[in-house]
Amino acid sequence: MLTHKHFVLEAIDTATECVELTVVFEVASVDELCEHVGLERGQFDSRVAYELEKSDLDRIRDRFEVQFQPGDRPVVLRQARPVDALPYTVHTNRELAMMLFGTKPLAAFMEMYPSDPECEVIPESLFEPYVAAGRFIKREAITSAARDAEAGPNQRYRRVLYALPGEQWRIDAYLLLHETGDRSGWNEGFERMEGSLLGYEQWQNDVYIEMIYRSGVLSRQSNSLAGC
Repeated sequence: MLTHKHFVLEAIDTATECVELTVVFEVASVDELCEHVGLERGQFDSRVAYELEKSDLDRIRDRFEVQFQPGDRPVVLRQARPVDALPYTVHTNRELAMMLFGTKPLAAFMEMYPSDPECEVIPESLFEPYVAAGRFIKREAITSAARDAEAGPNQRYRRVLYALPGEQWRIDAYLLLHETGDRSGWNEGFERMEGSLLGYEQWQNDVYIEMIYRSGVLSRQSNSLAGC
């Protein structure tokens, strides 16, 4: 089981800005890790992915005996999440690369609406050339509910979905699924259907439901403003 002392190194493909290589490692002291990446003791933010200098990465590999060879790729460091313990790779931060490879039929993103023009939450600029070339089908929708306990009752959300040609039926099904879930309440069946629409296999849905969803260690909203 992953704890607050488990961390992840990720190598990023510069063309797609997707995670291409990853490794999970454990430290005896989080404060010691902070010292190796130029942070004050106790200042590591679990919500942040820190881009590392080569010297930072070298110190981490040497001190914590991490086997990780990213080549010339940029590397980020973040705290491990429950999904990092799954026996398969989740799509988050890999959506574009997987769709280009044809292994992901649908990608769904969401942000608060109106959005902040200074911050691109949804990576539309990366997807747009492939939409223009006809490789992806794009759809946008504005919704008024997202099961966000911290948002006000009038908060709206903007969904952006991308499907491979021939798979655009998944967009309509995904939007209907969430509209129904917002009205009736989310449940395990909806969770499983969402996974299938996003391209996960049934055995992966089984593992996710058992390890993550039923345990309650990962709330649905924790991934709602990111990609799937």
